[in-house]
Amino acid sequence: MIRRGFQARRLMRDFENRCPVLAQGAQEVLQQHGEKLEIYLNDLVEFAGEIVRQRRAHIERITDAGEREVVQNAVRKKVTALRRGIIEAAEAVATEGVRDFASGLLSSQGRLGVHATLLRTYTARLASELRHWLNSSEVMKTEPLPPWQDDSIAQKGVQTCEDALAERQESRAAGRPRRPKQPQRGIVVTRGPGHL
Repeated sequence: MIRRGFQARRLMRDFENRCPVLAQGAQEVLQQHGEKLEIYLNDLVEFAGEIVRQRRAHIERITDAGEREVVQNAVRKKVTALRRGIIEAAEAVATEGVRDFASGLLSSQGRLGVHATLLRTYTARLASELRHWLNSSEVMKTEPLPPWQDDSIAQKGVQTCEDALAERQESRAAGRPRRPKQPQRGIVVTRGPGHL
């Protein structure tokens, strides 16, 4: 069951369902795995938000200024630690989401390079949706995520995307014999079974 943080839907479900190159089985795997990751992240964000609300309510009840300052500093430290944990979990969701989508493309189509633009678009949308959702959470309101280009969530997603493309390119290059740049006169160069 998806809770309120995801507004009764998975972040990338619409994109995945409208992707014409993903096989039905790949879509189902993406949905199941993505939902588990997002529920975990959502639970973490809701737990952190509840802790922040409780600590702030406690601060409101403190009448002594010195004690209030000490508790406020402790709350700031706690929020920083919670925030770091949430960011790390979001990085994992971005990494796994991109990896799963790349695997789905590869299993559905047997190739990845020709779908590089689609994979990069997915990566950007996933990072953008994660950032938007997290920035609206209680824990991130005091200190929003840094700009896109400096955000570790986006960077992890992009790095995973580019690594998947590079790994696939390397594996294809290693498994394919080199063809001469120009065929020699009288010799016909045919495309072997490794050609995509």
